[in-house]
Order: sequence, then structure tokens, then C-alpha cells
Amino acid sequence: MAHIITECSAEPAVLSCIINGAPAGNAQQPINVINPFDGSLLAKVAECGQADAKAAVDAAAKAFPELTHGGGALGPAAQVV
Repeated sequence: MAHIITECSAEPAVLSCIINGAPAGNAQQPINVINPFDGSLLAKVAECGQADAKAAVDAAAKAFPELTHGGGALGPAAQVV
């Protein structure tokens, strides 16, 4: 059965960044995501900094060790680039 949306908030909720399965970023200072077509507010996302970026890269490297340092299936392609 289809759900019909009858109400929506004029102000979008702040979306968290998820790093290593946990919310991250500063939700107290969200960044507005603007629709380039009409300038309307699409969403608000938690601001992430350098430490959050490093945590995301470290979590990805741990989750996919075969892709770290150009190894695995992407190794030959990485050598070309």
C-alpha cells in the first residue's frame, strides 16, 4: 500500500555524517545544501572538519584493505592513472 505524505516541515532536519557507523560532524553549525535550479533549501548537513575527514579515510581503509595503496582489482588501473 502506498503512503501519502500530507504534511512536511518547511525547515529540513539536520542530516548527520556517518563515519564508521556512528554520527559525526557538528550538527550545531549545519551547512545548507541549496538547489542550484531554484535556490531553494534542499537539506542541512552537519559540518565536518579535518579530523572527521581523516576518520572517514581511516575507516574506509580499514573496511577495504584490499583497495589501500592501489592494490586489489584496481591496482592495474591505478598504475595507469
